[in-house]
Amino acid sequence: MDANKEPNWEKRLENLRQTRRMKAVPTYAPLSRPSETGTDAPVPKLDDESRARVLKAYLKKWQEEHNAAVADCGEEVETDPMIVLQENWLNAQASLQMSVSEKHIESRRRILFDAKKDSAEFETGQIEGGENADAAESGTAADGVAENGEGGAEEALMPVQINILNPKAVNRREVFCLSEQELTERLIKRLRPHLTDTVNGIIRTAVQKQMAVFTYQLQQMLHEQAGAVVEDVLEHDVRKILNDIKYELKYKR
Repeated sequence: MDANKEPNWEKRLENLRQTRRMKAVPTYAPLSRPSETGTDAPVPKLDDESRARVLKAYLKKWQEEHNAAVADCGEEVETDPMIVLQENWLNAQASLQMSVSEKHIESRRRILFDAKKDSAEFETGQIEGGENADAAESGTAADGVAENGEGGAEEALMPVQINILNPKAVNRREVFCLSEQELTERLIKRLRPHLTDTVNGIIRTAVQKQMAVFTYQLQQMLHEQAGAVVEDVLEHDVRKILNDIKYELKYKR
């Protein structure tokens, strides 16, 4: 009788294991937030302008987080920062704005996007597989777009899904994400005082050289005329002195 019950016990145990596996919570984060009814909420698509705003806000926040992590690492930081051109990075994201197989997703992250301030905040505890600067961070890159700043923040957020490829950053090295226009303006601002000093120095040197040439030429001209001037002065003064002497001698007698 015990031998007959043993197979049934093993069968019930196997059925229980299968039931638990079916009801188990998946270990990966879903690509869209489930609604209260148990079905995935529809994820609206962004137009090009809105997507660019979200990506720019994400890039700015990523820069702040990366540089803060570099400053807090306690290791020696490289003095030469890395520049990431915003336009190049945005163009690189175009190939990611499509359906991505989940097997290619190495990590995912959610952010909250404020449309009025064009700013982003990262949510904590939403990273799977660890953050990697070279990994494709796909999934919900922009978890919400703020329509207004009044009332509850969560009610004003619209879920958005964007795939992200972080810039390739070097550890212990600060990163600055700039647009071409901003980079050009910064370079002009930095170079303007140095170029002004250089041009002023060239002008000062040229004036000094011209003054030296003019002084030399004037000196040579005066030197050539000095003999004639001396002769004229002597001849005029000597004759006048002789005339004065003769006049005095004549009338004193």
